[in-house]
Amino acid sequence: MKQPSNKWLHVGIWLLALGIVFGIGYTLYNYQKTEDNALAFGKSQLAVINEAAINTLELEIDACSLSLESIASEIDEENDGPSKANQTLVENFFTNIPYGKALYLLSNKNELIQGWGYEDSASRLTTRTTLPESLMLDKDYETLLQSAVPTNGSSYYYQQRSYLNYYYPIVDQGKHLGVLVVPLDLQELYQAKIVLPTNHGLNGYTMVKNADMRIIMHPNEEQLGLTIVEDRKKLYPDLDYSDLERLEKAQRTQKAGTMDYTSYWWDQENHSKVQKLAAYQWVEIGHARWIVASNLDYGQRNQPVLQKLQFTLGLLVFLLAVIILFTFGFRNYFRKNQYYQETLRLKERQELIEERHALEKSFLQESKLETIGLLTTSIVHDMNNFLTPMLGNIELLLEEHQEEPLLHEDLQEIYRAAEKGRQLSQNVLRFSRSHQSESTTQEIVPVVQDALTVIRPLIPKRITLAIDFQADAKATFATDDLQTILFNLMTNSYQAFEKNGQITISTVWANSVQAKNYQEQSSIPGEQRFLVVKIADNGPGIPKEIASQIFTPFFTTKSDNGGTGLGLFIVSSIAKRNDWLIELDSSETGTEFRIVMAVAPAE
Repeated sequence: MKQPSNKWLHVGIWLLALGIVFGIGYTLYNYQKTEDNALAFGKSQLAVINEAAINTLELEIDACSLSLESIASEIDEENDGPSKANQTLVENFFTNIPYGKALYLLSNKNELIQGWGYEDSASRLTTRTTLPESLMLDKDYETLLQSAVPTNGSSYYYQQRSYLNYYYPIVDQGKHLGVLVVPLDLQELYQAKIVLPTNHGLNGYTMVKNADMRIIMHPNEEQLGLTIVEDRKKLYPDLDYSDLERLEKAQRTQKAGTMDYTSYWWDQENHSKVQKLAAYQWVEIGHARWIVASNLDYGQRNQPVLQKLQFTLGLLVFLLAVIILFTFGFRNYFRKNQYYQETLRLKERQELIEERHALEKSFLQESKLETIGLLTTSIVHDMNNFLTPMLGNIELLLEEHQEEPLLHEDLQEIYRAAEKGRQLSQNVLRFSRSHQSESTTQEIVPVVQDALTVIRPLIPKRITLAIDFQADAKATFATDDLQTILFNLMTNSYQAFEKNGQITISTVWANSVQAKNYQEQSSIPGEQRFLVVKIADNGPGIPKEIASQIFTPFFTTKSDNGGTGLGLFIVSSIAKRNDWLIELDSSETGTEFRIVMAVAPAE
């Protein structure tokens, strides 16, 4: 019996693959053709929209001219010059031309005869008695004052707004008597009359630039006065302007045209690169030479059609990929599964090794602590043996030499030093024993003051010690426990200073966050009050990378200076034993430790 042949299976797979490849090619052809047609149609449609915007601008300028013509025809004359305009016609002018900011009647000698305008805060028409200097920002101002033809000047900027002066001459029997001048706010004209070319939620707008490529009309008023490339580069230096530079070059050299390019929507806060269509045309209105450009989001406009083709193309590519993956899938499956199982075994082995290493490290740490405890106890016992006879003999000497003041004072100093040594040894013994120190209910602030009295002589004179006790209460604790914490924290603080500095010790009532944090680590009832003892300095601070390790035994950054790494470990141990909360805030400007204590109920 012959082995079954898989020839027809291979033939079927190849025929299916060829069919899918042909489908991909055909879809790509249709996609490109559709995109070209959509691009051509979009450009032609945008050119029509841009032409409509240009017509709107020209009609609005003509409307301004007609309104001024009706005023000029009714102006009274006196001494061969204009004297007074019809108030009703002036009011009608501002109603018909709301973007006209003011109206001035001038003599042919540039003297103001009458002026009208709406103040920003008033809704009624007011007279103007002075001629603003802003009118003269029009470079054609002097020339057009003497012109006998109604026309407008060039656009100009004033207070970050764009304006255009329109001049209507008053002529009687061929004699030039004066002129009506109105500054038109181009941005208001744009917002009121230039219909945006987009609808159905599509992005796009029409904008106007002058001959210097500076923006004079734009949906975003912050863009007014900017050049479309150079000034935007200064404001948004991280954006890509290569296509925008190409557009500017084309607009400078061509009278009209269309283009597709990539840019950003400058009327939106988030500047994401998009593909745009642009139609532009240079236009001359009076003495103003502008380029009117309309933009449309090409990708957004043609997205539905292109998405269908992209979906079809993606589906075909996916089917081809499935066939390829299917061919190699089963062969690689068993190999990958084998690798996966081997990786799991190696990972489990590594985890066991790490667990054993951590356990050994923990045992070694505990062994170190036990050894140090035994060594410390032995040393302190020997110290007590030295100090006890010393104290007794000094007491005898004090009694024998009471009549010698100088010697008696020196003996008292020696006695106090020896007594401090014995208290220190008792503290060390108490910490190394398993039982707790005797706790009593006492005021917190006096205990803190006693600790400051003891440690102040040890602090260098270049370190300032500030005290701010804003709160006090009673709590149940051992005096030596709180003072030991203060000694260690203050020692760490002044040792961190290389130059002058300040350490501040203060007490305040705990806020709600501190009370909540305390209750999360303890079973203290919700109505309990808490007092905070703060130890703050303006030193270099604790680096963030080691802040989580500072309470670990033997961890120190002062090994070269004799640091043991036990100071903050002792602080943490005492706090846990007394059910206190320790908080830490540290930065480059200083460090603050906070000891949150539950106070005793009021009697």
